[in-house]
Amino acid sequence: VGTGLNTRKNFDKKIVKEISRITKLPFKPSFNKFAALAAHDEIVNFSGSLNTTAVCLMKIANDIRFLGILFLCFSFYSAFYFRNQNLEGFLLIILICVSTDIGGYIFGNLFKGPKLTKISPKKTYSGVVGSFVLPLLFGLIYYNYTNLNYIELIKINLILLILIISFTSQLGDLIISYFKRIAKVKDTGKFLPGHGGLLDRIDGIIFVLPVAYLLEKTFI
Repeated sequence: VGTGLNTRKNFDKKIVKEISRITKLPFKPSFNKFAALAAHDEIVNFSGSLNTTAVCLMKIANDIRFLGILFLCFSFYSAFYFRNQNLEGFLLIILICVSTDIGGYIFGNLFKGPKLTKISPKKTYSGVVGSFVLPLLFGLIYYNYTNLNYIELIKINLILLILIISFTSQLGDLIISYFKRIAKVKDTGKFLPGHGGLLDRIDGIIFVLPVAYLLEKTFI
């Protein structure tokens, strides 16, 4: 009987020691069952906290996913609205977004310079400047050589409008890059090899269209 009790006692000591390692509670060689119960309660509470945290994180993730779906629906609705109500304005938005990407790429490769952010390591401050300069150039040319009534419609300065759209496009690009970094994904697809996928080509447009829609509804 004595041998059995000693074996059980040693086994219980090992259990308490392992619980102590997990919960970071101090382990004392002078074992008693009250210490074992206390350690057990601590690990149960710790496990309960982990479960609660996991549930909260899952709820937040589901809420973010739902908001993302709503935002995408709003963006597609905005594209449909501009396509049917104001084709010239829609083409101007697309032109500014595309020239924003091209300007950032050209200036970034030509002038290089300090990096903008760790979220997107290839982006530089010179690229940001190019992302504003080229859209201004193309936007003004487009405005002068087309029958564009979009600017008069929303009653906002053309240069200010181009800067807002270009800034929003760059911000959308950074947001998608941030999500890609979290997901540890380099490319969003294989549809356009070397371009990061189709989403990388339209990420700015997805964010710009709702902003342009709100601008029109606000200043009309």
